[in-house]
Amino acid sequence: MNWRERIFLVAWLSLCFAVMTEGALWAGDCQADSDDCGSVPDNNSTAAGVGGALAGGGLAWNSYNKRKKKGAPPSKPDPCAAEQQALSKAQGDLAAAQGQRDHYAQEVNKWAAEDDRLTSRAQQLLSRIRDAISWTPQNTQIGAQLPSGWDKPGGLDNLTSSQWQTLSNLVGRLQGADIQSDVQEFVNDAGSIENTMGELGNAKKNWDTYEDAYLEAQRQVNAAQFALDDCRASHSGDAQSQGDTAPAPS
Repeated sequence: MNWRERIFLVAWLSLCFAVMTEGALWAGDCQADSDDCGSVPDNNSTAAGVGGALAGGGLAWNSYNKRKKKGAPPSKPDPCAAEQQALSKAQGDLAAAQGQRDHYAQEVNKWAAEDDRLTSRAQQLLSRIRDAISWTPQNTQIGAQLPSGWDKPGGLDNLTSSQWQTLSNLVGRLQGADIQSDVQEFVNDAGSIENTMGELGNAKKNWDTYEDAYLEAQRQVNAAQFALDDCRASHSGDAQSQGDTAPAPS
């Protein structure tokens, strides 16, 4: 609202206020013989004054809004909207691939830790069992299935699932009250190790798959970011060339 409109609105409201307040001095009615029936009824004067004030204020406010809307620059579509959308999608795919990769990385660590725990305990049990049957032919059979240095830390880590099964069968046939508890625990651990090795192998395969997917998604994000930056650069002078001082979309 400019200064002319403000002056007009104040003058109009002042006139309406004067009509409403001064009307009581000359307004009347005809309820008694002494009343001035020729004067303008006071209720009608008040209503006219209120209506005039509202009408004048409404016209001034409407004029202000129209001028404000007319002066606002029209919005322009983003010329790089497609590139921005492609980048957002690539970033979403990257986040999903990273979540899967991290999940299976945790699975690998979990099963690897369980495999180490079971293998270490099986190694201790097997050492006690072989000490107890060192003079028997069964000890020789068991020893034939073990790698060199099997009793050293990590000595059983490279045994295959079938080798664990063979050891479990050989040890499970041993008899003797003094070793029966160790035999049973070793057989149980050997079965658990076989299961753990399967879970660990699956987790590693899944991690490899999602690691590849993550790296590919990262490449897609980089490509989409490059395309968006290139688009922004190519349209950076559009606003100035059209005489628009607004900055280019970022």
